[in-house]
Amino acid sequence: MIVAGKAAEPSPSITLEGTLEVGEFYGPPDYGENPSGDDIEHSLFLQLPATPTTQLSDSKALTTFGPDAGRTYFVQVIVQDSERSAAEKAIGHRVQVIGVPFAPLAGHHRTPLLIDVKSLRPIGEWSW
Repeated sequence: MIVAGKAAEPSPSITLEGTLEVGEFYGPPDYGENPSGDDIEHSLFLQLPATPTTQLSDSKALTTFGPDAGRTYFVQVIVQDSERSAAEKAIGHRVQVIGVPFAPLAGHHRTPLLIDVKSLRPIGEWSW
């Protein structure tokens, strides 16, 4: 029996500003439980000068991701191939990221809030 349900509504895009950094973590197969045999993963993050709740004029979009999503100072960014070059040049610099927020889904997701990047650009000053 198949029951028709309401499809999940896509989250609206949000804009966050922070310093783009690279994090290094233990990956598969044991994610740090066997460091000598685990792969090392590198992930991009925004180190935020203020929480997402502070930066966003309307933080209601984050309520479905749990309370930590709005209070975090680190947001993992998922960069598509089209933005990869811009992201690599921006590591260590202030950036503005526009994208779709989502909650962690796998062991590779390291923060309570992630953002699928649609646009990434360097900035000089915080705009909020």
